[in-house]
Amino acid sequence: MTWGSTGSLAPEVSGSGTSITFSPTTAPASGTITADHTTATDDATGTISVSVGAAHHVKVMSGASGNTSEVTTSGLTTGGTLTVHASSFDADDNYVNDVSVSWSVTGGIGTLDNSTGISTTLTATTPGTGQITADHATLIDDATGTITVNAGSLSYIKIVEGPSGDGTELGTKSMTADQTLTVHAAGYDASGNYLGDQTVTWGSTGSLA
Repeated sequence: MTWGSTGSLAPEVSGSGTSITFSPTTAPASGTITADHTTATDDATGTISVSVGAAHHVKVMSGASGNTSEVTTSGLTTGGTLTVHASSFDADDNYVNDVSVSWSVTGGIGTLDNSTGISTTLTATTPGTGQITADHATLIDDATGTITVNAGSLSYIKIVEGPSGDGTELGTKSMTADQTLTVHAAGYDASGNYLGDQTVTWGSTGSLA
């Protein structure tokens, strides 16, 4: 007896002998199991329909909803955004539906617009690496791959007291005529991340002399 299958049943039935066991892994699917005898009249089952199993685990998926791609590693610049959602899958990794979870982000790389719900959006604020985690009350949890946030392009400069480095912008200052003041130009991206000191053209206003 040679066994086979039709339709979308998976794994495909194949083998020989007096019996065979079909353990479906893909859903939804449907088809028949066929039995081919070398001399006797062959037979086939009626239609076998396979539906998804019970929700078993969640995955962090790209976009706001649906059976999209799982979020693995990702790269952003400060100010950039990444929208993800949580989908549940059965034990054979078949998509069941989207589910509400508790969201968190590690590494201090940004902020999430929703801490609970089906989806959330990360706004990257600080260079570094981290992950978005989806915590479900009963299903196995998931997290994205490593998200790397890089500093954005130069957006503005601040005049900072001292010869170099990040610091507080110099505001009003009183001096006597025998004192000196050293300042430098520190560059920042649109999210306020220090990018390094910048070469600028210096000048002054008022009666400074």
